[in-house]
Amino acid sequence: MYLLSFILGGLNALLRQLRLSISSIEFYKDVYKNYQGYGIRYLFILSFIPSIIYCIFILNYIVTLKDYFNGIQSSKVTDNIEYIINQLPEIKYNNSKISVEEVEPIYLYSKNNNKIVVIDTKNRVSNKEKSKIPFVLEENKLKINLIVANTKKNFPSTVNYSEIFKQNKVILTPEIIKKYFADNLLYAPNLFIYFGMPAIILFWFVTFLLERSITVLLVYSLANLLTTKTSIQTSIRLVMFSSGVPIILQPVIIILIPELSILLQLLQMFTTCLVFVAIWQINKSLSQYI
Repeated sequence: MYLLSFILGGLNALLRQLRLSISSIEFYKDVYKNYQGYGIRYLFILSFIPSIIYCIFILNYIVTLKDYFNGIQSSKVTDNIEYIINQLPEIKYNNSKISVEEVEPIYLYSKNNNKIVVIDTKNRVSNKEKSKIPFVLEENKLKINLIVANTKKNFPSTVNYSEIFKQNKVILTPEIIKKYFADNLLYAPNLFIYFGMPAIILFWFVTFLLERSITVLLVYSLANLLTTKTSIQTSIRLVMFSSGVPIILQPVIIILIPELSILLQLLQMFTTCLVFVAIWQINKSLSQYI
């Protein structure tokens, strides 16, 4: 009972702070004068929430893929994967290299006509174009470009075919590729929970922290230009609290309504303006006593 009361009390306080952070100049004056620390713990709690939301979506996707490749069930998502895999030509794998008999480059498309895979063993496609395609099959390696929806963030990685296939020679067909995924996705959900989720939570925390660094410098510079002696610690704390609602809304908007992602930037600008007004009013009140 005590634990439940503690959790509800903490949640109520968090919701109150989030509400005030987008509506109250007095809130930021209070944060400036009476709050302690850098606000890093507050940011971590807030970044933890969208991280968990992302992880739930990813975990659900992994489970869906596992069930599909193991023949348990299909969905609209896996229908699209089936559509892409069935476009694959016959690929010959021989001693860590692949080759195809068809004219390259070969593009595989989604049902929405987006390029998902390119087979380019002759290296005829420019690196700029390759960076926009999620899966690039080159002669001796597979390039994977993880692109965060509606952003310019791209996380490329490379895997050698020798790390994937144990045989020296094999002809890759859609059936063989499906069997490969079925075998390798069997324990993927558990691996993601134990290793992927902590990595994502840490990644988003660091990302949010770095993204706010410029705003921290702006707040710090402005506060000191106004002759209000403001420490970097106070500036960081103000920015952390002003970032609460944008951070909470980010996964919801990017995943469900990516067209409205500009609202996140506008909201961050608005809360930062509230911080500037709070600093100006504090400076004005102090100057009356000088």
